Amino acid sequence: MKYKQRLWWIGLHIAVPLIMGAVIYYLISPEVIFIKMFSNHGGITTPLKLNQSHMIHRFVRNYFLDMLWAYALMNALIFLIGNSSSTIKISVTLAVIFAIILEGLQLTSFVSGTFDVWDIMVEIIGELFAVWMNKKTKGGFL
Repeated sequence: MKYKQRLWWIGLHIAVPLIMGAVIYYLISPEVIFIKMFSNHGGITTPLKLNQSHMIHRFVRNYFLDMLWAYALMNALIFLIGNSSSTIKISVTLAVIFAIILEGLQLTSFVSGTFDVWDIMVEIIGELFAVWMNKKTKGGFL
């Protein structure tokens, strides 16, 4: 039973946000590198045509998707490291450092993208939401 609970938890809190984010990227952001690669290998070539200047579109594209991957990352760390108070602090620290490094890499020529402090902020919100959800569900997978 515990094995099924863990699989359910991984699916719901790690896989679903990542898949949902990938699908949204695919539908609204054809210029993203991994979407271009996917489209070149038999994917749908016409994503949704949306008003890209609309506030909701900009929020989803620029921030919500970052929150989703940060939520999944934090849950993966909680799953791997544990959900005690001390390990949660380690997980949060690792996730924040990772977010800062990834965002900082966008200042270099190694990673394409635009550095944005707000990306780091929304990623931290996604990570803290994962911690809150974990505490709210009393550990979820344990």
